[in-house]
Amino acid sequence: MSKPSPEEQEEWWKVYNYEVGMFQHLQSTSGLSSLIFQQGIQNAILESLLLHVRNLSEIMISDDRRDDNLTLKMLVPNFDSAKTKELKQAYCNGRPEHTPKWIIDKKLAHPTTKRTDHYDWGAVLNRMVPVLTKLIQQIDEHTKALGG
Repeated sequence: MSKPSPEEQEEWWKVYNYEVGMFQHLQSTSGLSSLIFQQGIQNAILESLLLHVRNLSEIMISDDRRDDNLTLKMLVPNFDSAKTKELKQAYCNGRPEHTPKWIIDKKLAHPTTKRTDHYDWGAVLNRMVPVLTKLIQQIDEHTKALGG
């Protein structure tokens, strides 16, 4: 890949910042949703949170199998953290049908035969949210230290 223009980098950061903002907002809203929203809205909030968990995980793991995937390496080329390895472990290592990646893909993101009309997402969120939250914080601290 050739060196991106400042305009391209700005657009990439807009995507990343949108994903982070939605993740944080939905995470704080999801705990209150059962108190104030009907079931359909609760489901929409949870599904949206899971979508942003998936998107952020894909960005941060830097999966560049497709040439148009946005990756953390593109945003912060010199960023290195043990949390990225921990995220990859949490998101996609293990028996495929037990990983958050597989579960989100098969039970939410794609209309597969593995879907049902309900699923307890607690284990996925408990596994992913703490690692993502810490990694977001580290990326923020790193970019601020660089003057970004």
